[in-house]
Amino acid sequence: MAEKSIKHKQKKQLIIETAASEFARKGFYGTVMGDIAKLAGIGKGTIYEYFPGKEDLFFSVFEWMNEEMKAAARVSIEALGETAAGRLRIFNRVFVKAFNELKDMYTLTLEFWSAAAASPMRERFQAAFRRIYSEFREMVAAIIDEGIKSGEFRSDADPWKLAAALVGTCDALGLQAWFEADFELEGVSREFLETVIRGLQK
Repeated sequence: MAEKSIKHKQKKQLIIETAASEFARKGFYGTVMGDIAKLAGIGKGTIYEYFPGKEDLFFSVFEWMNEEMKAAARVSIEALGETAAGRLRIFNRVFVKAFNELKDMYTLTLEFWSAAAASPMRERFQAAFRRIYSEFREMVAAIIDEGIKSGEFRSDADPWKLAAALVGTCDALGLQAWFEADFELEGVSREFLETVIRGLQK
């Protein structure tokens, strides 16, 4: 039974990763479920055993991509012996690394935003985006709050507002880097963060 469950999860993951590449290449409306099945090496009917429709598969791709990044961020910022400033720097490096690894699929981010703005899946995506942004803000705010409590950062800093600004900046820089091939994402994001850290430190 356990082996069957593992195989089920592996096949589901294969479908999600194959679909991610297709959605990135052709967009939501240009992607055909039969093509995903063919690329994944399975029958078209098999996909529907895992996902009721294309919308559900698209949403699963969205959740998978965000969970991957969240997991990487959590592991990295829990590094022992790091100061609050050090953890913020690690968070930034995770963001840059994730962007570089997923750059070929960044068009999916635009597809996800589009789905949240105007599509039959609008409410589903909006609720997911609210949850995801909230989770990333909480991660960053916790680091800043830790720095305040340890005396590393100024006591008059507002962790939540700064976290919201930093998370929003990551989004904006990623978008610029996708549009401009020669955009120095690592350098720009690092310079911005160092300026924020200097403002936070006593």
